[in-house]
Amino acid sequence: YLIGRNHYNISSENKYREPNWERAIPPLQECIQVFEQANRPDLVAKSITQYERVLDRLKDYSALETLARKSLPLQEQVNNISKQAQDWRYLSMTALARGDATEAKRCADRALELVQQEPRDRRYLALYLLTLAQ
Repeated sequence: YLIGRNHYNISSENKYREPNWERAIPPLQECIQVFEQANRPDLVAKSITQYERVLDRLKDYSALETLARKSLPLQEQVNNISKQAQDWRYLSMTALARGDATEAKRCADRALELVQQEPRDRRYLALYLLTLAQ
């Protein structure tokens, strides 16, 4: 997990060269696999979020949609409302990329509903409203 996260951080913060988001994928995939084999859905739920961020940066909406659909029940299982909202936002973005405005709005509405339930996440409200507006 930390290797993948470090690759993500390096790519995110290095403004003097082209980011290499792909380098973060293999360690994150391996991490998720190991946690799945160990039957640790709590750790899978925690690790999957970083992988989603990489796919978002790569604009790999097909893989992001698959991962968000996998993540959502895990986040519900560990009762992480913030991550559920994030997954619904990702699903909205992927629906937009497919040209499905109705599904995008439905997912964005759900994301907004969840983020409003979590007082500490209100700082992200503008981001969710932007997704809804798109």
